[in-house]
Amino acid sequence: DFYGPDQNGYTVQLSELLNEGPVLITFFRGEWCRYCIAQLQDMQDSLGYLLEANINVVAITPAKSTGVRKAADITSATFPLISDSGLKIMHDYKVITEQNFRKYQEELSNGTNNQHKYLPVPAAYLISQTGEVIYRYFDPNYRVRPSVKAIINAL
Repeated sequence: DFYGPDQNGYTVQLSELLNEGPVLITFFRGEWCRYCIAQLQDMQDSLGYLLEANINVVAITPAKSTGVRKAADITSATFPLISDSGLKIMHDYKVITEQNFRKYQEELSNGTNNQHKYLPVPAAYLISQTGEVIYRYFDPNYRVRPSVKAIINAL
């Protein structure tokens, strides 16, 4: 279980979402990552299909609240984008990897104000209402993301 603040300042808790049905948890690096934004936009565009399959969506990032709000503004995401600036959720789900930040240092300091030297693997977990992981996507290549169709088919 986890909880964290979303783009609207509300606290989102996994156990509460699981009461409604399965939950797709996806991790993204930040609003500065064009691959992450494309994935979030794809999820927003396909949200009707996910909700029709009774799947709630939650996206988690190490970005602080300003970066989360910026990602929500860019993608028009109506599902929760959670700030995990303390990295607790990402550590619990074992999606943290140390990266060379020289390439992203300026973007991070100007955008997300991320104080960490870590980025999450853009993983995805589909959790059943009983808390079982029924789908897991884990690829350190940040350019490759799971399709919404693959996630729905996992049900």
